Amino acid sequence: MPFSVDGVTFRYDRRSSEKGRSAQRLQGCNIQRRPDVEDRESNMAKSDKTNLHQVPPVLDRVLAAAKVAEENRGSDIVVLDVRELTKAFDYFLIVSGSSRRQLYAIGDEIQKKLAGEMGDECLSVSGHTEGRWIVIDYGDIIVHLFEPETRKYYALEELWGKGVKVAL
Repeated sequence: MPFSVDGVTFRYDRRSSEKGRSAQRLQGCNIQRRPDVEDRESNMAKSDKTNLHQVPPVLDRVLAAAKVAEENRGSDIVVLDVRELTKAFDYFLIVSGSSRRQLYAIGDEIQKKLAGEMGDECLSVSGHTEGRWIVIDYGDIIVHLFEPETRKYYALEELWGKGVKVAL
């Protein structure tokens, strides 16, 4: 289903080997530009193209994702700064949801915000078929969406306890 942001039209790539409607929705990280948009870009000056693909700083993006989770009734929202602990990524966003449907909705909205509005590229999404723990990987941000029992069992806040909690 196509959607527009600031006059640029995007569409979801539904070529997924996974089955199920929610899996297709969560594959929104495979957003591709329509050919007519690419044609417009080829006629732009080089300086205009450079400004078109600027991604906001990582802290702004993780806080925007946390705000989206809060707007979608996510609970126990925690942002951990783990830059001093690992070079693999910069921030964890950890969110609980009361049902699988809510977790799917939160994940979908975060992807629309980060990929659609902020220009970030989603690298992978996993766990959406089970729905108890959904992981969305943006390279420098890892989003963890949990059912409360699963979050308690894996205790990521304790595992990464030396990470600094970011004020929301």
